[in-house]
Amino acid sequence: MNVNQGKILIAGLAVFTAAVTTATAVRFNVDPPTKEVPLPGPTVTEIVNRPFTVPVPGPTVTKKVVITKTVRPKIPKEASRSNERKTPRKSVSLGSPQAAAKTIFGSQYSCAAAVISRESGWNVRATNPSSGAYGLGQALPPSKMAPYGSDWRTSARTQLTWMKAYLDGRYGGACAGWEFWQGHLWY
Repeated sequence: MNVNQGKILIAGLAVFTAAVTTATAVRFNVDPPTKEVPLPGPTVTEIVNRPFTVPVPGPTVTKKVVITKTVRPKIPKEASRSNERKTPRKSVSLGSPQAAAKTIFGSQYSCAAAVISRESGWNVRATNPSSGAYGLGQALPPSKMAPYGSDWRTSARTQLTWMKAYLDGRYGGACAGWEFWQGHLWY
């Protein structure tokens, strides 16, 4: 074998090796088939362009590969001052139904307030024209509130005391009652 034949043989071997390496690189860098699995909650599709280099002897070949993936946005585990919805605080007068509700319901005030807002709009004399339900908590019949005070027709405190007893007895608390209300639009 002469020098020229050796050079040709080495060049041929280099080309063959490059072809095998490229085929191997392409064959082994292919992602396995994926199955789309629906993720709970909202999803966002991200598109990422990443350079991909094919390792072959000789000139370097670089290709851009587009990768798409579906991810769930990060949801905070707890509300903090930085990520809670900013709502203006309303001032509550000491004699208002809201002030009475805060003292009667305590830590479950926000749930009770949500129910009251939707049932009566904080009107102590609210009356449902079709059913006859009455008061802040829309007692039906209204006379259910009588054992809690003779002033049940006009007293927010008496109506709220009845409502707390009702929510505690039927649902185990105001928040459980509010949860039921959200699913049924009544409690």
